[in-house]
Amino acid sequence: MFMAAGAILVTSVQAQVEVSSEGTIKVGDLSKPRNVSGNSLDIAVERLYIYPTANKSGSFVIYNHTASGPVTGGGTVTAHSAVDPYKDVITNPYNLPTYVEPVTAGYLMLGTSTKPLGNIHAGSIYSSGQKITSDRRAKRNIRSLESSTEYLRALRSVRFDFATEIMPLSQDQAKDKIGFIAQEVGEILPELVSYDTLSDLYSMDYVSLIPVLTKGFQEQDSIVRSQQAMLEAQGEMLILLSEQLEAIRKMISGTSAPKKSPVKEHQTGTNLLYQNTPNPFKQETRIRYELASEAQKARLEVYDLHGVQLLGYDLPVKGKGEWVLRGGSLQAGIYLYCLVVDGVQVDMKRMVLVN
Repeated sequence: MFMAAGAILVTSVQAQVEVSSEGTIKVGDLSKPRNVSGNSLDIAVERLYIYPTANKSGSFVIYNHTASGPVTGGGTVTAHSAVDPYKDVITNPYNLPTYVEPVTAGYLMLGTSTKPLGNIHAGSIYSSGQKITSDRRAKRNIRSLESSTEYLRALRSVRFDFATEIMPLSQDQAKDKIGFIAQEVGEILPELVSYDTLSDLYSMDYVSLIPVLTKGFQEQDSIVRSQQAMLEAQGEMLILLSEQLEAIRKMISGTSAPKKSPVKEHQTGTNLLYQNTPNPFKQETRIRYELASEAQKARLEVYDLHGVQLLGYDLPVKGKGEWVLRGGSLQAGIYLYCLVVDGVQVDMKRMVLVN
């Protein structure tokens, strides 16, 4: 051992220690650069071993300069053989967790926007939210996504358990999962699949599947809207055609349906029949009506365009009401329905049933 100006140098076969006048202690390889700020402990060694204490806690804590709390915690302990001190016997023998935690919640950062982390491998990640950079300024060669419906038809959704001999997960983390097979997705959407040479495993970008799902929904919604508009147009044409047929039928012969007559003057209320909704309809439609307080008997009746009565329903005489007509009781076509109160036809309307 010898002392130089402003520094103490301790050397041995197994270790080297240097203490500078600025308060910096250098342990290990003295050729490595030293912290120039002073008041630091610089350790330049291949491995740093922390052995468990007598109570076998095996934990360690590093405090910030104000000593107000831990900035990182420990619990991962490497035990060694008494015969060969450099041979690993078991890692973390007490199964203690290792924590990296800030002094104040919310003030720990791993990487930055200019220096991001490469990869993070974990069993589960718990978070109250996730943000992925999507700024227009950070993107080039932007173009609209092509049709996605065929992609979605080809994808196979599966239930599975992770193979714990390949994925070192707990039973809770490995059981009863839902997802896709990366190799299968790679044949359909290769942009979503990556291969890790270190683990020899394929992974999938599930978040990037969201735009594909969105595009597929938009395509299906466009088809549904187009079909709905077509049905409405066909319904209007059928109603117009029914009016023309009705006019022709009246010219040829009279209808067997009850003749429409004015409401009796002595009634204090009003009998009303409303247009069915929806119209045209496929599975069912609703017919609303109102009955005068003095009505004694009321019926809703359904006729075809030839005036043949097909259905009849006696109504409870209790003011406002609604009758649900099931489409399965009739074939597709144009029908007339009327409200008959005390033997008098109050009103008649048309409805269209489509396939």
